[in-house]
Amino acid sequence: MEVRGAGDQASLKNSFGTQFASAMLVNQHCFNFKYMVKGNYRLLIGLLVAFMCCGAAFLFASHNSRALIDQQHKVCLQHQKKLHNKCGGNNFISTKNAGFSINYNQTNEDNQYRFQTSELSEAKVVLFTHQLGRANASQIKLKGVYGVGQFFLDMDLISGYVHDYTKNFYVRCPVDGFLLKVERLDSTTNKAVFRYVRKDALSPRDKLGVNIVCGRQWRLSEFHLKGDSLEMVSGKCTQVGGFVPANNSKIYKCPPLQNLKIKSPGVYHLDQLDAFSRNDGGTVAIVWDTQTGGVRFIDIHGSIKDILEAAIKVRDTYHVDPTILIHDAGPMARKIKSDANGDLDFALVNKVTGLTGKVGAGYAYLMDQ
Repeated sequence: MEVRGAGDQASLKNSFGTQFASAMLVNQHCFNFKYMVKGNYRLLIGLLVAFMCCGAAFLFASHNSRALIDQQHKVCLQHQKKLHNKCGGNNFISTKNAGFSINYNQTNEDNQYRFQTSELSEAKVVLFTHQLGRANASQIKLKGVYGVGQFFLDMDLISGYVHDYTKNFYVRCPVDGFLLKVERLDSTTNKAVFRYVRKDALSPRDKLGVNIVCGRQWRLSEFHLKGDSLEMVSGKCTQVGGFVPANNSKIYKCPPLQNLKIKSPGVYHLDQLDAFSRNDGGTVAIVWDTQTGGVRFIDIHGSIKDILEAAIKVRDTYHVDPTILIHDAGPMARKIKSDANGDLDFALVNKVTGLTGKVGAGYAYLMDQ
């Protein structure tokens, strides 16, 4: 995967322009050469020399421009695993998968970064098992990843473990609900490509805990939005103790997106719901069917305001009622970012997910898209 920033692209363009201008100047001198010779014979020789000179000048400029581009590529490749670099800062763009990018920003005291992917139809990830499985396998880190993308809802695609209530959520998922579907790229590294599909598009070969992941989900229209404001109610779920968005869902009662800054129920402007920490906000997949371009999704880790504003933008852009899909509620907004070398330390992950064999499985986005 190559990572290239807008500043470097401008540098490449300006450098190429300089080389091209130099070549044109040489060309002008080359063509003027014909006026220094006399006679038809000498004129033909002069023209031949002039064209050879011009061709050499263009080759020289082209070679230098290509060398400059290659040098810029080397610089970006050297820095692509660093979280702060001149190849795009915290905005990582894959040149292999032109549609993939992920943006990290704004850390806080809990070492949490808000992140949001571009609109995706699929992406490459590496799957990781729960804490107990990692301990048994002596797996202490992942390499070449951006960080944790999602934790699954008490299930694991590596061991095949699925909690009973996750199975119940799967049964209750409507036929037009969305499920995460995984296609493994190999059997040794747990690298995979995933996409979202409607439940009624599954085949008999698709199995929960094998290649299918289920999460709780709400349509945006089910949230009690009132313009730029949202009604908040006290959380009823066992995983949350703060205030959560009111909703109309008859299947998934309590959206595990909490805001501990809210002290009483009521209607709050989205600007008042921008709290973000280990216990404020959350991680969701915003999923929608474009009708013409297939199912697309955005992974987003941030405040309630971040999540709802992104979903509203999808609604208004595509004229759909997007799904807000939440995989795991336990860690809330606790997603760990990789270090400057692209290494994800599971010791940090374990601190925010617990140490049982039931939790902590999920995926991380591969840098090589």
